[in-house]
Amino acid sequence: MSDRWTVHREDVIYASPWVSLHLADVEAPSGARIPHHLVRVPASGAGTVMVDTSGRVLLIFRYRFIVSRFGWELPAGKVEQGEEPAETARREALEETGWEPKNLQHLLSMNTSPGLTDQISHLFLAREADRRGDPVDTDESVSLRWCLPAEIRTLIQAGEITDAFTLSGLLWYLTLMNQGNHST
Repeated sequence: MSDRWTVHREDVIYASPWVSLHLADVEAPSGARIPHHLVRVPASGAGTVMVDTSGRVLLIFRYRFIVSRFGWELPAGKVEQGEEPAETARREALEETGWEPKNLQHLLSMNTSPGLTDQISHLFLAREADRRGDPVDTDESVSLRWCLPAEIRTLIQAGEITDAFTLSGLLWYLTLMNQGNHST
């Protein structure tokens, strides 16, 4: 018995430039054959944990109609064709917050929900940012807030941060802070 899954067939049910829905005929390691839906996302995403000299992280408050709720998130967005993820992280932060991150450091790349989608997101850290003006994309956020680690913990515990990408970035940052390690 193998520990790998075998894909016997994969059919496209729906496709657009943003996303496609597929139905796969897969064989589990036990030998059982099952239909499995999956979402393919052709472009990756990228975002930034922006930290100021006081150790505060910049978050945006926005509404997500898909889950019908407001929440705090890191600035992030779609990597455009021909664009490097770090470039995307910088562009999205500037568009969504008016702050331009400097000296981006790659933290991690992750599969946000590998049981459902192949989407990959890239997370960067910026310990410096320059204020360039107001956010350009007013549909992206209702407000901005620089949060201390204790405030971030409170927002997470209160269920005001539920986005997997944001949670990954913030928990990664808070873990380093707790270890007293401020470098990547």
